[in-house]
Amino acid sequence: MKTLSSTLAIVFLSVLFSLYAGEVYLQYFVDRTPVETKSRPDRDGRHAVEVVDDLRKQGKPAFPVLNFRADVMNRDKDDAFHSLFSENGRELLPLGNVANALTVFCNENGVWETYVSDRFGFNNPDAVWEGKPASVLALGDSFTHGVCPPPGQHMVDLIRNAYPPTVNLGRMGTGPFYQLATFKEYGPALRPRIVLWFFMEDNDIVGDMHDEVLSPLLRRYAEEPGFSQSLISRQAA
Repeated sequence: MKTLSSTLAIVFLSVLFSLYAGEVYLQYFVDRTPVETKSRPDRDGRHAVEVVDDLRKQGKPAFPVLNFRADVMNRDKDDAFHSLFSENGRELLPLGNVANALTVFCNENGVWETYVSDRFGFNNPDAVWEGKPASVLALGDSFTHGVCPPPGQHMVDLIRNAYPPTVNLGRMGTGPFYQLATFKEYGPALRPRIVLWFFMEDNDIVGDMHDEVLSPLLRRYAEEPGFSQSLISRQAA
């Protein structure tokens, strides 16, 4: 019996190790850009900032997707993250991108995808905020945000087609603390019947949460049950 148990344990560990080794190989050593994308002659090689500039020259007030840590937060000498924004001398941390704006998003297929953000800066048709309670509320990082199928074809769009109104509060480059903050700011107003919180094991813990825990303001959402920045009422004002 002990021999059988030992054999099963060895087989299980071998399979588990092989799966993780394969995951590491695919993640770090395989170029997953489709061949047809790399070779297509019409591939748009512009940087996001160049796309924004070109759209603005056409009279379209476009904005890039803001990187949460690089564009919104600042790391001080004590290794803590603080928002670059304040109001009346108090730190203020916006959780969405620019509201009601043409947003230059991503380019994984040779074409820059864009969308018009909703009233709070998220990737939704603005009308979803009128259909409360929401059927589904989606939280997560880049995959939830919508990287990078054409508009109307990413996973939250497909969920919305089946369960309207579905509200997408995903944002690329964020982790669990940011997503908890987003839920506590916007969730109560939406009163969702279902919350889908998408977790990315590759970077949510090792990268994103490691940095987010260094933000005293973000930690307050986890440590103080009633804490809120009242972002909805601030923006409405």
